[in-house]
Amino acid sequence: MTTSDAPHYGYAYSYGMGKTSPAHNPKATVRPRARDDFYYKLLAGAPHTHLLESTIDLGLPQLLAKRGPLTAAAIAEALGLHVKRAAKWLVLLERIGLVQSENERYQNTEVAIALHWDEQGRENFFLRDLLEFCRRVNAQDLTGLLRGTVLPELMHWPPRTKEGAAHLELWMTITANEAIGALERGTDWTHTKTLLDVGGGDATIACALVRKIPHLRVSVFNLPASAELARARIAREKLEDRVQVVEGNFLEHDLPGGFDRVQFSRVLADWDPAVCQMLLHKSKAALNPGGSIVISEPFDDTNKDLAISWEYRYTFYDDFGVHTYKSIAEYSRMLKEAGMSSVHVVDRIDDTLYGVLTAS
Repeated sequence: MTTSDAPHYGYAYSYGMGKTSPAHNPKATVRPRARDDFYYKLLAGAPHTHLLESTIDLGLPQLLAKRGPLTAAAIAEALGLHVKRAAKWLVLLERIGLVQSENERYQNTEVAIALHWDEQGRENFFLRDLLEFCRRVNAQDLTGLLRGTVLPELMHWPPRTKEGAAHLELWMTITANEAIGALERGTDWTHTKTLLDVGGGDATIACALVRKIPHLRVSVFNLPASAELARARIAREKLEDRVQVVEGNFLEHDLPGGFDRVQFSRVLADWDPAVCQMLLHKSKAALNPGGSIVISEPFDDTNKDLAISWEYRYTFYDDFGVHTYKSIAEYSRMLKEAGMSSVHVVDRIDDTLYGVLTAS
């Protein structure tokens, strides 16, 4: 068969022919199986996301929770879908683990249920809102962005308005329980009487910690808009005698001193290594002799997909730094550079995303 007789698959075929001489091109050293596995793993990312989006748009989890298990035909009828296409859709949903079938009847998998409802049956609004945010970001033109087109105004970092700060803190509050549990169980609080919670949001974590650790007092350091929200929460919880707020911008100001511990919970993952190193130096200066620094967040080592997902979104916001999610080894090196001598790590505490790194 000649080149002109070969089946033509659009631009992909003509692209594959190439315009440069093979003599001038790099030579592949990876075996075809490894190449193909890698390639199709990359291609499968978008279908996974679109399939998840479609279940939410159509209300499939709610339908199956209420009436399942159901046949493909019954699902198509209930949701107003094309019957044959719906059957193909359900096969794909089963392949990625969102539904399971028995005797040709479909129901939600346990992990799919956990995406939509918590242990008490409450709706998981955070994951749903996060997916909607991802949808807006994924619709943007990455190639154009890289060539310098104007960025979409989806978000500024840090938030510049009271409304922006309130929206951020709502997200952080909704997801705070795992972070609080990781901090409580991932490090020793016996000798920590005073804590500086840098970027401590609306004081949700600070208030929870002082309730769980009777001898602890916390100062929350944050920007004015978030500091206002923190004071309101502290007053509602009647903890003014144990939690206070210090306003400031940690990019521009020194941190207040005299603390047994300085804490960054879900903060450093928003900033590039140079900013993190600067903040850790400031933290060391804020400590009492023998004090410690705690970093709690999902570490890159055991959260690769999460890191890729978030850092892709950060590409669309010049306010965010480069290489924001970091490994345990990177943080350990930074802490030693800041003057800390020993580092202790507990990762994926209680099977959550969170790890805790304590340096003294």
